[in-house]
Amino acid sequence: REQFRPWVEIVRNAEKDGKEQAKSQWESDALPIHPMRLAREVNDFMNQQEDIVVADGGDTTTWMGMTRTVIKGGTYLDYGLYGCLAVGIPYANAAKLKNPEKRVLLITGDGSTGFNFMEFNTAIRKNLPIVVVIANDESWGMIRHSQTLRLGHNIPNGTELNWVDYHKMVEAMGGFGICVEKHEDIRPALEAAFASGKTACINVKVDHTIISPGSVALANIGGYKAG
Repeated sequence: REQFRPWVEIVRNAEKDGKEQAKSQWESDALPIHPMRLAREVNDFMNQQEDIVVADGGDTTTWMGMTRTVIKGGTYLDYGLYGCLAVGIPYANAAKLKNPEKRVLLITGDGSTGFNFMEFNTAIRKNLPIVVVIANDESWGMIRHSQTLRLGHNIPNGTELNWVDYHKMVEAMGGFGICVEKHEDIRPALEAAFASGKTACINVKVDHTIISPGSVALANIGGYKAG
């Protein structure tokens, strides 16, 4: 509508400016994989007008939100400002049930995955071929980073997780699973996951030292100034 045109233009310009500032991060060739590079690879792959992308996890949703090019309304889902972490797999399952003909991908963190992991089993039992990409930094990344910003260190017992072979767990239930540690393997893994026709898990090792703008915002809650 004409009345919204100025607002839409402001949003488009803000998106363009933000992506330009982040260009060095989403083109990063560093290892472990920069989480924004992973988000960009997902964005570039999910480039069909009807593709549905779901984002979950604190840092992971931040990176995907900064990267996603939304072509059509109703094709990007996350938890918004409500903070209901770990809704990703149920969201993706519901999206696939509603839109069986569309490609549905969830990108999420390993912390969020731990909440509702067995919803993978729901997807497998109901024959829902969703693809789940886990940005695995072996930690509650947003909590870990906000503690470091505020305290100068994180508290390991509450923030650090071990590496988990989530892809093998999904395979054990009858799905498709693959682990990725290099940038050049991300796209082939996405292609293989969708080609499998199964509920799929791509477990990606990402750099746990990268601090997202979301983590900085969390650290600054209550008037504290960090980062």
